[in-house]
Amino acid sequence: MKLELCAPAGSIESFNAALSAGADAVYLGLPDFNARLRAKNFTIKTISYLVPYAHRHHAKLYVTLNTLAKQAELEPVIHTLYQLEQTGVDALIVADRGVIDIARKNFPGLRLHASTQMVVHNSAGARAAARLGLRRAVLSRELTLEEIRSIKKQAAIELEVFAHGALCYSISGLCLASSFLGGSSGNRGRCTQVCRRKFACGANRGALAGGYYFSPNDLCAVSFVPELTGAGVAALKIEGRMKNAAYVYTVVSAYRKVIDGNITVEEARTLLEGDLGRKKTSLFIGGVRDTGIITAAIRSGVGEIIGSVVEAGRDRIVVATEGEHAPAAGDRVRIQPESGFEGTAADIRSVSDDAGRLCLTMKAITDCKAGDTVFLVGRHKDAARFNQRGVEGVEPVPFRAQCPFVNNIIRKYGEEREGTEASGAFSQGGPNSPAFARASAGSDKGTHPSKMSTRPRTQSRDTLWVKTDTIDWLDFLIATPCQRLVFAGSMREFDELLRDEAKLKTWRSRLYAALPPFIPEDETGAWRQLLVKCKTAGVSRGVSSNIGHTDIFPKGTEIVADGAPGCLNRASQHALAEQGFRCFVYPYEDDFLNMKACCSFKGIACLFSRVPLFISRIRPAVRPGVEIEDPHGNRFFTAEAAGLHYLLPENPMGLTHRRRKLSAAGIHDFLVDLSFYRPDAAFLAAVIDSYRNGVRLPDTGLFNFKAGLK
Repeated sequence: MKLELCAPAGSIESFNAALSAGADAVYLGLPDFNARLRAKNFTIKTISYLVPYAHRHHAKLYVTLNTLAKQAELEPVIHTLYQLEQTGVDALIVADRGVIDIARKNFPGLRLHASTQMVVHNSAGARAAARLGLRRAVLSRELTLEEIRSIKKQAAIELEVFAHGALCYSISGLCLASSFLGGSSGNRGRCTQVCRRKFACGANRGALAGGYYFSPNDLCAVSFVPELTGAGVAALKIEGRMKNAAYVYTVVSAYRKVIDGNITVEEARTLLEGDLGRKKTSLFIGGVRDTGIITAAIRSGVGEIIGSVVEAGRDRIVVATEGEHAPAAGDRVRIQPESGFEGTAADIRSVSDDAGRLCLTMKAITDCKAGDTVFLVGRHKDAARFNQRGVEGVEPVPFRAQCPFVNNIIRKYGEEREGTEASGAFSQGGPNSPAFARASAGSDKGTHPSKMSTRPRTQSRDTLWVKTDTIDWLDFLIATPCQRLVFAGSMREFDELLRDEAKLKTWRSRLYAALPPFIPEDETGAWRQLLVKCKTAGVSRGVSSNIGHTDIFPKGTEIVADGAPGCLNRASQHALAEQGFRCFVYPYEDDFLNMKACCSFKGIACLFSRVPLFISRIRPAVRPGVEIEDPHGNRFFTAEAAGLHYLLPENPMGLTHRRRKLSAAGIHDFLVDLSFYRPDAAFLAAVIDSYRNGVRLPDTGLFNFKAGLK
């Protein structure tokens, strides 16, 4: 099978550049529902021209529909699927399980690829993706060559691997930082690049002395092209839908020549020096490591550094140069603030010398100040090669804009009725059903009133779920109204719990074993064995936060879907139910209006959590546990667990005072997440009392509950 080179296109110029450079496939996005909403992107009408044009040039065209859809967006998503099927696009890159379910059942002409947002990172995940009807999986960027080889041997699905471009610090699909700090969700294409900000730590907080602790270098895997080809990878993917046409042409042509054997890897590296990107890293392709990925002192902007701003006006800046990259009229620069927040891009109108410093006059008024860094991000002479080209000489594919059977599809995912088997509902026997209650009767010791508070519960139907990551919490939880216990401990903690017969006897009927969100390929076997031990010990319930977990849990396990799979609509709920999930947790980043719009009696709402903002395999450039601060004064700390690195907010999400509102909407299962907290009786008493009485915990935030998820 020929190795496919897949190129990005965020504009028509980049599309032309990709084809000119020899791309086998081009992937691009629409104005909505794609993970790069800030790119220029393309309309359906334009795509109707691009598909035959690409095919004429022996290339495929893929469309990204890889964000999570809210309930109100299902109808426009269905119309979009209908239109794309008619245009004959070669594949859709998807992430939302509801969108996958709708496309597979109603638009069979669409070939589906799993986006990297689905966090397919081991053979279990690849097999699960294949069972969903996905033909290809775009793997997580954090994998080693050996892991990729193992996945290919064990899963009958095509694999696509990122080879070049910008890296996210967090594992894609697991980042909530942008959403938590303003509601702009990276899972919905609105990432504000929190990982590129400058953070202060320790005694330097407030002075913004510190570094870019979470800002990775750019990926470059050109040295591993022969090995990836030998591993049976179907496609190499170039990142860069936000980049210009010159970048696309430079990178694609270099990889094309290496794949075809026309240049050496060393020669390709020389060509790739002109991509105007960051310092390069091969990440973990050659093996997991802790060095060479993040350089905290390097400013986070993209491009070649020209220098620092010493004087700024309305449309004129004076720059003290730092390198040999002198700009010319027509070139494009980005002016990046020291904070790491997104900078301002502008075209240069003229360049002159001002007492040995560069004076740049811009075509657009810039918003900058002294101390900002100026990066060269595009040369006029390079961009001019593609700007004048259009899609010529082809007839567009005709298509109808409105799906005539959209209402029939929407009706399938209509409002569910508790205790029925109506389409769109989970199977009978949810966490509040009589059957579920009978299964736990007689051993549910946590249902009695808490000794920590004598006030009665306000909603007798409500069920309290508690999540913890250490066995040390269990004794504290005995005297609480905890009716379901989600245990997310390490393998060592699980072993300890299984050996403690007293604790096991107390919690067995209420215990759910939760797997970590990222399980390396060589650890899947150990987790399978551990879960078999759990089932033998009478613990046959689990919580899944990844598509591959269903392949790791033993058969017959009752599985709950954690918030990570991104269940933001009824179609996703329906898909999870069909896949055998008993119930689900609403995503932590969801808002009340959307939860109400797709309210389910099988849904569990989290009321308290120290939400993980980053979950990464990359070690940050700051010690675990050290408190850090961003330029807005938000405080965080890092933690490490089971080989993963977390960024956690100082102030947790707290919705205990919104419990009555959620109950009135029809939600009666609530989760208190104690992960990343040390066991403490007084702290637990405060949390439980706030839950019980429906009052707000101090120093907590609403996340997106009120302001809305964008």
